[in-house]
Amino acid sequence: MRILFVILLWGAQSLWASKLVDVAVVGPRSGPVTEYGDMQFTGARYSADDINQSAKQAVQFNLVAFDDACDPQQAIEVAKKIVQSNIHYVIGHLCSSATQVAAPIYEANSVLMITPASTSPTITQQGYRLVFRTIGLDSKQGSLAAEYIKRHKPKSLAIIHDQQQYGKGVAEAVKTTLMQSSFPIKLMLEIDVGRMSFKQEVEMLKAQGIDFIYYGGYYPELAHLLRQSKRQGLSIQAMGPEAIASQDIMPLSANAADGLLVTLPPAFSTWPEAKQIVERLQQKKLDEGSPFIYTSYAAIQVLAQAISVSESPSPVDIATTLREKSFDTLIGPLSFNDAGDLNHFKFEVFRVDADGKMSRVFPP
Repeated sequence: MRILFVILLWGAQSLWASKLVDVAVVGPRSGPVTEYGDMQFTGARYSADDINQSAKQAVQFNLVAFDDACDPQQAIEVAKKIVQSNIHYVIGHLCSSATQVAAPIYEANSVLMITPASTSPTITQQGYRLVFRTIGLDSKQGSLAAEYIKRHKPKSLAIIHDQQQYGKGVAEAVKTTLMQSSFPIKLMLEIDVGRMSFKQEVEMLKAQGIDFIYYGGYYPELAHLLRQSKRQGLSIQAMGPEAIASQDIMPLSANAADGLLVTLPPAFSTWPEAKQIVERLQQKKLDEGSPFIYTSYAAIQVLAQAISVSESPSPVDIATTLREKSFDTLIGPLSFNDAGDLNHFKFEVFRVDADGKMSRVFPP
């Protein structure tokens, strides 16, 4: 599926005139977390539309959608296909495990990648020159979650993760921060992705008197775990990273996730800069609170601005520009360190009620 956007960029050099620039947008369009992929693709499309309408000189961007299903093996095949298609710029991947295996393929073939959603620190610890992200790190949201836990002092804490790079990574960040201050962790559990029955885990939670769970992973497994815990009479406060903040978690958990605590980027949808995008999302009855819409929007903005001022269309030159300059985006001014991470990005803790209402609760 190919979607053509004509993007007008101020200050574009003559070497870009009348050039068609393919940009791959990669994320899950199938599988259990397509909701997050929809956020990514929507943000990229809206950003391209807006650049098209507002800028002055023409470069054509051909956005090409690829489905990796958030599956590492499929991500490898998608990355190879992108290289074979002679595409030099990628917005994606979304899941950290997919990004991790795709990144070396892009790096080896001079493809520039900006992920708007992958938060695992190890992605940018490999010395890559062509890998960037427009979101923060699990180490940051993990430490923030740990600070919240320490402040509220649950009686009996369990940390659970799904053994995937993203879920395990953020859970380990929470564990490490808590252990540094000798905060007691009553139970550590690992579960398998795709499971729907958690009878044994519920019995363990009940036996240990667990009243607070930190969960590293995606929402489906957590929803099943909470629903089954509630049926057994357990009242458990759950907390986790941004991938559990799905509109589907309440119905899937039979509202057992009521009061869910989630670490998320700031509520970009409330910022004045996002007003027009929020109105467009509301018109299409889409969730304007989805964070990946805004980080994806910003990724396209960053790429467009870097292209417009780079010495050449070479991904290597554009990567140099990304490290040297600051870029005005919907989510504020962004600049990158040498590893390709943002110099400044913060997470916050939100509470999600059964009716979907979300409120910021931490930091104070």
